[in-house]
Amino acid sequence: MVASTLPNKSTLPNKNDAQPSGIVPAGDQAATKAASEAIRLPSPAELPEADVVIYDGHCKFCTGQVKNLARWDGKGRLAFLSLHEP
Repeated sequence: MVASTLPNKSTLPNKNDAQPSGIVPAGDQAATKAASEAIRLPSPAELPEADVVIYDGHCKFCTGQVKNLARWDGKGRLAFLSLHEP
């Protein structure tokens, strides 16, 4: 006799179970996106003494990492310039 490979009802996840690490519930994704977009990136003109980070402003990964850097830069030592800015 061949054993069934389909999960039975007791092994299926319950909607009330905790989310696995790294998964954001759909309702929280909008709040997370809004918070990440609210990060203001100072320009070299605003912070002339700051070190300048040049990044690809069309790349979502690059922009996300630059926003992390801006958030972590509590002393205002970094200014940011997209390759695509005039």
